[in-house]
Amino acid sequence: MSVSQRDPRRATLDRRSIIAISVIIATAVIAIGVTAVLTLRGGDSSSAAAPDTKTAAASTEAPPPIPELGGILLDANALTTVFGPSFVLTYSQPSLWNSMATQHVYSPPPCGAMMATGEALHFASLDWLGSWVKAGNDTADPQQLWVIQAVVLAPDDSAAARYLSDAAAIWKQCTVKTFTTNDPADAVWGDVVITTPSPDRLESTVIQQGTTPWSCRHVLTAKGAYVVDAQACGVDTTRIGALVDRILGNIPG
Repeated sequence: MSVSQRDPRRATLDRRSIIAISVIIATAVIAIGVTAVLTLRGGDSSSAAAPDTKTAAASTEAPPPIPELGGILLDANALTTVFGPSFVLTYSQPSLWNSMATQHVYSPPPCGAMMATGEALHFASLDWLGSWVKAGNDTADPQQLWVIQAVVLAPDDSAAARYLSDAAAIWKQCTVKTFTTNDPADAVWGDVVITTPSPDRLESTVIQQGTTPWSCRHVLTAKGAYVVDAQACGVDTTRIGALVDRILGNIPG
């Protein structure tokens, strides 16, 4: 039988064999290519699994923004409605003071917590998220009414409540006849009166000894996670309560 006269069934078989072999070779080449790509990526087919969407979302989720706290405290115009037209705002910063570390050292020490306002030292246990302090004085008052207002944002409502409870325990340790500081300008204080008008509000009044009746009234309170710390010193400090109420009214929630 000549080549041109081969059995057509044999020719068909040969073609099928060639096709089958071609498919096997192509499959092998694809498999080798995939393996090479995965090797270059540093893993195998199992590493190509879908990413953990929960982890991806957590890694991109930003923490909630800290509210702008300066607007909670009274500005210059609002302060004049509480303390009179001659009252001026002289200080406004998004931070607590650190004067207790270098000056105004009180004896006994608990009187410092009861007396000082907006001090970082006294808020160290709170692990606070943000703060703001404003201060000013009445330029027309011969005894110069001084006012300090501060707001501190605690991690949550319960942290603010715990801080207030701890502060109450410390303040009560200053129920002494007199206490002193290392500042000659205001060396001796006395006639300490500490009250708790409500479970979430502390107030104290002290009188500077040996001077024209000059006192300081301090209010510490909280609303939600916000701690409000305010003090007025001068001949008439009764309006500090109105200041604190205005501040509390500015707190959201």
